[in-house]
Amino acid sequence: MNPNHKHTLIHLEKYYKLQSKFYDLTRWSFLFGRKSAINYIKRNYPGVSSILEIGSGTGQNLVWLTKALPNAKITGLELSTDMLDKARSKKLLQTGKVSFIEGDVLNMLNIPKNQELIVISYVLTMIPEIRKEVLDRAMTMLSEGGLLLVVDFHHTERKFFRNWMKKNHVEMGPELLNQLKAGGLRSKLIKVKNAYLGLWSYFIYVGQKSS
Repeated sequence: MNPNHKHTLIHLEKYYKLQSKFYDLTRWSFLFGRKSAINYIKRNYPGVSSILEIGSGTGQNLVWLTKALPNAKITGLELSTDMLDKARSKKLLQTGKVSFIEGDVLNMLNIPKNQELIVISYVLTMIPEIRKEVLDRAMTMLSEGGLLLVVDFHHTERKFFRNWMKKNHVEMGPELLNQLKAGGLRSKLIKVKNAYLGLWSYFIYVGQKSS
């Protein structure tokens, strides 16, 4: 394990041990675009039958995915035990339609491959040191013709806000979206939207692996 990878794992586990206690109560107010991104998949790709979310957190996206695509086999992969416990406690995720895997995506062999949809929501801006490796791994698990859906923070012109987000382990800037555009997928959706009158922007990206 390279030093950047080890450092990232340690800070994520510490950060979410505390954040898990009030994550669902607070994150609705600034993790925008997640539900509309899932609705886009529902409208345009209703036949998706296998879904993997990398960094599934407390399971809110898994709840929406279960409702939007009830026939799909869904897997949530999460590093934090505390966040995973919150997801497992949600009644809609206890029906057997969703399975959970605890661990680090870069060091696991038992993650299902040939996924028709991989979702990564508000994860990659928190792991700038290893996000290329995570995206590369996601590509190996994506089926031919499969879709990668990424929702994340984009940019802010306000220095104070960028510094505040950095203290919360979020690296804001256009680099992530540019990386996705240049990543070899066929772009199906790129949408950048402002939050709170332009205090920051976030994006929704959907790319398709060439078959």
